[in-house]
Amino acid sequence: MNTLSISKQDYEFNNWYLFGIITGLYMLLTWYTSQYIIQDHLYYNSFGDQLAMERIDAFISKRKSQEWIGYVATPLLLVIKIGYTAVCISLGGFIVGIEIPFKKVFKVALFAELMLLTGGIVQNACLYLFKEINTLEDVQQFTPFSLYGIIGGKDIPAYLNYPLRIINLFEIAYWIMLAMGLKALLQRPFGKMLQLVLGSYGLGLLVWVAFIVFLTINTSS
Repeated sequence: MNTLSISKQDYEFNNWYLFGIITGLYMLLTWYTSQYIIQDHLYYNSFGDQLAMERIDAFISKRKSQEWIGYVATPLLLVIKIGYTAVCISLGGFIVGIEIPFKKVFKVALFAELMLLTGGIVQNACLYLFKEINTLEDVQQFTPFSLYGIIGGKDIPAYLNYPLRIINLFEIAYWIMLAMGLKALLQRPFGKMLQLVLGSYGLGLLVWVAFIVFLTINTSS
């Protein structure tokens, strides 16, 4: 049981070093996905019956020429993502009367991000090793660790895709990591910290999911 615990000493790291490592790994994962998962032939298999070959060629060429944007945006998106989590938890702590310095919450959220990164790596590895990939839909439908993957995505309304994908093993582990980090740094019971995470970050995530569902419904109608 002790091997699964997190102590205060585990958080004695430089935020920028860990941020750089996580950013680099996300970039490497993006590169791996574009090179070995989403290959050119998937576009021809997916759109060959709908578009002329020249248009598909042009689309692939444009996608490759703009790949650098994804790499450049990675650190910014990561800061926004981790910052959003930290803000939610800080506000939740303020509301219930628990003083939590933002810097500490940011460190906890940064460390917990390793769990989501691990989820992305594991999913891509499983996709490459165990799934026969013929079209882009095969990639999009492959979410074996989520509620979406368990239910099966074909008969699910489009606006429920994202909420069901969010409910996955690694997201749950992320919540637990957040609570364990707060417990270690604030020296408070794990149960209380998990309640804080559920009531703060959980609410923030619910707002974000509702926003995505709203956009999905309006863009598809």
